[in-house]
Amino acid sequence: PGEASKCTDAAFAWRALATPLFVRENQYDTAKLANCGCDASAALTANDTSYLRQWGRWVRGTLRDLGSEATPHGYFAPSCLSHAANLGWSAAPLIRGVSMLDSLAAWFFETGGAPARLADDCGELPCGGGGGGSCPHLPQDPLSRACVGRLAELCHGLRGRGDACDACLESHVHDLEAHGCPSRGRPLLRWYCGGGGAG
Repeated sequence: PGEASKCTDAAFAWRALATPLFVRENQYDTAKLANCGCDASAALTANDTSYLRQWGRWVRGTLRDLGSEATPHGYFAPSCLSHAANLGWSAAPLIRGVSMLDSLAAWFFETGGAPARLADDCGELPCGGGGGGSCPHLPQDPLSRACVGRLAELCHGLRGRGDACDACLESHVHDLEAHGCPSRGRPLLRWYCGGGGAG
């Protein structure tokens, strides 16, 4: 009584399933994050980043429970910041060298030929993409040293300066990507040209 909403929450609902279940899920599903108030396409605050870390820990914990040896369930969960566009058979990234198709086949046919319970464990923020497929993620720390160096060369003195900085970055987007800057342009522009990049 009073907990009907749990029926729509996979973290609880799977416990009532008798049929074996194979879950394919990005650990940082942008649709689910947005439903919970975190817009990962916008500039992220320190609170947002903290929330993402907690979210990832919660998802990985739920998957461990779902795929424990006591259950018949399996899962494939890359550490990607995406809803599901990267989880098609040919688009999915590898996890520890194993494809989603191989993991599903090992689970379904019970071959033991590949792990049937796989989750990227590369860090606390979206960080997967260890070969093959697509795996959108946040820039680390949040930009690489090579990227920041190139930004400083091309847009000297514009860091944290809003529109002028945005225009400079937009005019050099391909050069910046070639120097290790992430292709997720809007968050990059907002971080470097807005308050997050000043300093």
